[in-house]
Amino acid sequence: MSKPRNCSDEHLLSKEASPAALELDTISCRIFWTPLYSPKAFKALSYTWDSGAFTQTIKVNGKELFITKSLETALRHLRHPSEPVTLWIDQICIDQKNDQEKAEQVGQMGRIYRAAEEVLVWLGPAADDSDKCMDVWKTVGKEAEDWGLMSYYTPQRWPTLQKIVQRVDPEDKKTAEYFEIVKRAMPLLSMQVLKAMAAWCRRPWFTRVWVLQEFGLASTAIFVCGDKRITADQALLAFQTLQHGVGQFFWVWPSSQEEKTRAMTLFQELDPIQTFFATRQRRKGRDAGRHAGDSLCQLLQKVFVGGNRLLATMPCDTVYGVLGIANDTEKLGIQVDYSLKERTDLVYVRTTRAIIKNGNLDILALAQHPKLVQGLPSWVPNWTSTVQKSFAYQAGVDNAPFFSASKDALGLIDTPEEQILGLEGFKVDEIEEIAGIWEGSEEYWRAGDQYEAHFAYLAQIKALCVLSESKEKNIYSSLSRRKEAVWRLPIGDIEETELFDGVRATHASAGAYEASEWGDNAARYRMATQRMKDKRPFITKEGYVGLGPRYMRLGDLVVVFCGAKLPYVVRPLEGGLFRFIGECYCDGIMDGEIEGKRTKEEFLLV
Repeated sequence: MSKPRNCSDEHLLSKEASPAALELDTISCRIFWTPLYSPKAFKALSYTWDSGAFTQTIKVNGKELFITKSLETALRHLRHPSEPVTLWIDQICIDQKNDQEKAEQVGQMGRIYRAAEEVLVWLGPAADDSDKCMDVWKTVGKEAEDWGLMSYYTPQRWPTLQKIVQRVDPEDKKTAEYFEIVKRAMPLLSMQVLKAMAAWCRRPWFTRVWVLQEFGLASTAIFVCGDKRITADQALLAFQTLQHGVGQFFWVWPSSQEEKTRAMTLFQELDPIQTFFATRQRRKGRDAGRHAGDSLCQLLQKVFVGGNRLLATMPCDTVYGVLGIANDTEKLGIQVDYSLKERTDLVYVRTTRAIIKNGNLDILALAQHPKLVQGLPSWVPNWTSTVQKSFAYQAGVDNAPFFSASKDALGLIDTPEEQILGLEGFKVDEIEEIAGIWEGSEEYWRAGDQYEAHFAYLAQIKALCVLSESKEKNIYSSLSRRKEAVWRLPIGDIEETELFDGVRATHASAGAYEASEWGDNAARYRMATQRMKDKRPFITKEGYVGLGPRYMRLGDLVVVFCGAKLPYVVRPLEGGLFRFIGECYCDGIMDGEIEGKRTKEEFLLV
């Protein structure tokens, strides 16, 4: 539906649903414009389109309008028996056939969802014991909310909460109070309820990219599933409380090993909801001035990197769908433009260029092979495929980076074509030998000769370190630092703490390096090697040893781009051009050492 000519972009179109008469009556509503800066009170709907087929009809201002079955089902559940309900619904309030209007309204969606008094998250009709799931979420969440758990979600009080949940002082009053809540919650977590929770988290809403910003921007978000409702805050607090309970009481609940395995498998299936809660909490913290919130690059990593990637019908919406919640959208200058909906390559090129120009060169770590989008340059991430985490990924987005391969400022070079990225940097060396791919293994707790693949991996790296030493090149600051390479390389110089956070490797890893007997340190060392999965050990002509992408070849170059935290592998092409291959760990150059040993060069990536 087009906007009246006398309406500015400061207005939004709202829908008022008439009260229900009979259950099967045709749904009737009227639409009207209201100023966005001072709107009539309204709720916004967050839901999924499912197949997207417009098969159902409703009456809008007396005329028939076709909508999806999923929306019609939602409207029947949400309409009030005796009062009109005012809603903003994209399917009705935006002309879906008008790309220009879609772009304009998508650009306003951030303001629309912020302005709504509530965002109703429609998950679908009751099924798979969802009523039991919602009841447990609400019971546990309400008790945690009344105790004040949400007040600890600030930078100042977060350390106190960590002491409470880790039971640093079991006699502490707050610790005792909180774990009384946890103890009351755990009996509610039966296998039936766990299965219901897992099914709840598998609902289509949790798989779509657009709903992330709708949920994240809401001042108040309400999950609606069948006839049950629960606030987003209560759902978050319930999830966190039950998570703490599982961590503390896992060894006594459930009683049998078989039940434990089933329970943990089901509980891990709740993981997808964490992205939604984390993004919403970051946005709330940003609005309260507690931290900066999430940049577009950080959001793209949360949503599309690793196992729990969200889906979009049109590839361009992998970017457009999170612009409204990013803290740097205006600075990046990225505009929603559906005239490019068939040019995914250009959308991704321009997005990556904007992020790099804004100072985040290490988005390059997510430009991985093979490329599945036609025409996509080698240096541009493909958000429609499975993107693996960088080995230097940090869960805490505000943490300082592990490495600083370049101390220099970003050096962008103007190029005649936007598909070519020009960067200043340093050529480290040419790759001379490559070992086999480290496939990794989740069985990092196994020890001794039961874990042959792990020790074969260590042996490959050790052989390259011996070869490096035989070259007698002065590439390390000291002989003792050279000796450390053999245990730093397998874990990318990042070790795991007791809380499974990554930190720069210490000599504790040296002690665990060749452990063949059971021990926590050895298990954590093996776990740390999983960061380097899918990488190949290599050695350069001068003797630099590292781990690079699986698609690297002999003759590829290790380079450090100005402004980059990591080194990268590139492949020389004809005409002075280079193909970007991927990130690497290269021992001895991760902290800016190469810049005093090489002259600056120009690299044109295609």
